This record gives sequence, C-alpha cells and structure tokens, in this order.
Amino acid sequence: MKRIEKAGPFLAAVLLLAFFISMPALFTGIEEKALINRVVTEELPENVSMEYSKASLSVAEKLEMIASVRAGSRRISQVNGGVSTAASDADIMDKAREELEKLIKMQAIMEFPVENCELIGADFFTFVDTQDMSRSVNLMWLHLYTDVGMADILMDMETGQIYEYNLYWESYDMLGGPGEVSGAAAGEVDGSLDLMGLDEMIRNFQEYLGLSREEFESYYDILNMPWYIGLK
Repeated sequence: MKRIEKAGPFLAAVLLLAFFISMPALFTGIEEKALINRVVTEELPENVSMEYSKASLSVAEKLEMIASVRAGSRRISQVNGGVSTAASDADIMDKAREELEKLIKMQAIMEFPVENCELIGADFFTFVDTQDMSRSVNLMWLHLYTDVGMADILMDMETGQIYEYNLYWESYDMLGGPGEVSGAAAGEVDGSLDLMGLDEMIRNFQEYLGLSREEFESYYDILNMPWYIGLK
C-alpha cells in the first residue's frame, strides 16, 4: 500500500507530462478536421456556373476545326454517329432544299431541280475541341438523289449552312438544251464553264459563307469547281 502511495505522485507526473506532449498534436488534429469540414461545406460563389455551355463559333472557327481534323490534329476529336437535331428525314430535306435554293439564287452552285431531291443517306458526326469542350460543331453529310444525278453536301446541323458540295452528273444539261446552264453557270456547248462564270460562282460561294477572300483561299480547294468545292 505504501508502494502505491509513493508511486502515485510519480505516475501523476508521467501522465501530466504525456498530456502536455500530446496536447499540440491533439489541437492540430482538431484544427485540421475543422478546416476540412469548412472547405467541404463551403458554398460556391453565385457567379460560378457548373452547367455545360456551348461556345458560339463563327464559320471560320468551325472550318478551322474541320480542317484541323483532316490534317490529323489531335486537339480536335471527331465523334461519329451524333444525334441529329432534326425531327425527321423530311425536316432534314426541307432545310437542305432551302439552303440549296439559296445557293442557286446566289449563283454559287449550278442550277438543278432542287424540289425533286430525295434523301438516300446521311452521316452524322461532331468535332470537339479536347482542350475546350464548349467548342464543337455538329455536321451531317447528306447523300441526295436528283432528277439529273447525285449530290453530296456537308451541312451544319445547327445553322443548316452548307460547307461543301459534290455533284455527280454527266453534263451540265439540266434545264435547257445541250450544255445550257442558267445564270453565272452558263457554259459553252460542250458543257464547260468559262473562267469568268467560274470565278463568279466561287466568289458567290465565298459570300454565302461570309468569309474574307484570304480566309476562303486558306481553307478551300477550288480546283474541281464547279463539280466539287470543299475544304483542303
């Protein structure tokens, strides 16, 4: 009993010393836990939006993305099989006819009977900037059948604007006699366009896109006009 009484002050001193040694670490742990709780539960400022937003791109910016993919850029990713924003094939064709008629009226494409065009196929895809996911362009390749042949057009799914077209028919004799093509596309008897008419068609397509001459020349291949005009 006397041994316990003698050891009592010593044990108390040891426990008191241990308490003073562990006290800073204990308070530090409590402070760190309080800091973590405060960070986790802290509300976001009102001006911070967590919602996905899509950037509004110009025609030149969209063409740059398309051209970058074709040039093998890894920054722009192509996703095939995108979902069409159109409700039906009829809606797609209505927009395609509207844009083709606009091109014909502007004399930026050879004239042909647009009202009889039929949709025989479509490919949907999206180009996305992997470093800025808000930058994207949704496109569709439309494969059309007409009374005079076939046509492929690359159309912007959001605006309906046509960026490329490829025509497949044997001659320019679409509406009149041999070799007749109306407007700026009027050619010679053998169906060829003169340089003046061809140059005007190219300028009209440039105007339709809203590009400067320098932008147009940097993006577009016109060597196979008037049958084909597309990005390099």
